[in-house]
Amino acid sequence: SDLTEPKETARAFATLFVIIGLGPAIANPMGALLTEWGGWRAPLGALGAISAVMWVVAVLRIPESLPRAQRHPFKLSVLAKNLGLLLREPTFMGYTVAFGAGYAAMMVYISSSAFIAQEFYGLTPFLYSLTFALGSLSFVCGAWISGRFSARLGGETVLRRAQWLQLGCAVLALVLAFSGLL
Repeated sequence: SDLTEPKETARAFATLFVIIGLGPAIANPMGALLTEWGGWRAPLGALGAISAVMWVVAVLRIPESLPRAQRHPFKLSVLAKNLGLLLREPTFMGYTVAFGAGYAAMMVYISSSAFIAQEFYGLTPFLYSLTFALGSLSFVCGAWISGRFSARLGGETVLRRAQWLQLGCAVLALVLAFSGLL
């Protein structure tokens, strides 16, 4: 985000989230298959190997974007002061709360969906992984659509509309859950 203009940054982050969303869509079924074939250690070993390769690529191939002359040594006092400035910045806090609320909802889904799908709906681990992959693909589609709209409407407008959509979906899920339809 320090190398692009705001509209291009919004599109870049949308692309990043498309890639991030593809991870669970692919990894969850693969993890379920690896677990069936090699036990619980197999997906952890695969994840460790992939992480090691990613670390090597990041260290060797991705350059620092901040010019050397603008870099500062780490000082905890400077970090705390800058954090305090950010916490008093309404725009930063708005984006932080919006991102935090969405991420919290996603973590609740991730941490509870396996239990609900398998215990209440009787899905096998592999079938659950496919439903999880479908949810991940919806995340990918949302990120792709927001990137397209960000170019035309701007990131703030898209974020505002997405927050309303997210709130509406949460209310709908609550109504369906408490009515017994879900």
